[in-house]
Amino acid sequence: MANKYLPPFIIIVWIWLTLLLSLGVAWNTLAKIDFGYAIWYKNNNIEEHINIYAQQNRNKSYFELTSEEQRLDIFHQIVEAIQNKGKGLEEIVYKVTPKESQRVKEYHLLTEEEIIHLQDVANLIYRLDVFLFYPFFIWLIISIYKFKTLFEHTNSQVFVAIMTGGVMLYLPILIFGATKVFYKLHTWVFPGNHQWFFYYQDSLMSTMMKAPDLFGFITWFLLLTTIVIYALISKSLNFLQKMFN
Repeated sequence: MANKYLPPFIIIVWIWLTLLLSLGVAWNTLAKIDFGYAIWYKNNNIEEHINIYAQQNRNKSYFELTSEEQRLDIFHQIVEAIQNKGKGLEEIVYKVTPKESQRVKEYHLLTEEEIIHLQDVANLIYRLDVFLFYPFFIWLIISIYKFKTLFEHTNSQVFVAIMTGGVMLYLPILIFGATKVFYKLHTWVFPGNHQWFFYYQDSLMSTMMKAPDLFGFITWFLLLTTIVIYALISKSLNFLQKMFN
């Protein structure tokens, strides 16, 4: 009876909608653990990177004197802010005791341009979260129909769906290169008069993230988590389907 009343195209749509929703869940889940930044910090020479470029920063001073604990907390504050519509970006500070002083001094981490950029990121994340409600309703309708028709998708259909989408997403990178695609996406997504590229010598934010390397790590972590969540959703629905039919 499987797939008897449901066209293969609809099955592939359901698979991709499930993957899309899994991606949304994965993002919000990983945000709770700061996208694994502590792992990245300990295993990718972030401390050395910060100590080198923080001293060269043309806008902020003494960040190289901060502790690992403070740096991890600052990154956590950035994640919390972009997950909360940008609230609190202006309030992120670091505290150090400069060598020529015996008093603890407080400095704001972000420049005005960085705050504007992170606010753009926060706005984008909020819009994407709202957008996910629409594919969720479509997914819900198909899933309800799934229970009535007893349709099941095979591993080969999942493979075809993922490979098709993967090729479509990777093709621009193959043709134009990852750097050009990365830059082009930024020009499309963010306002043209807002800065989004920051040199290490001008940005503690970029220095802390060792950008763009961190984004690659987060992407792989996000994809792996998405696949795990997709598998959990798919297996759970199949289990419930068999239980109630």
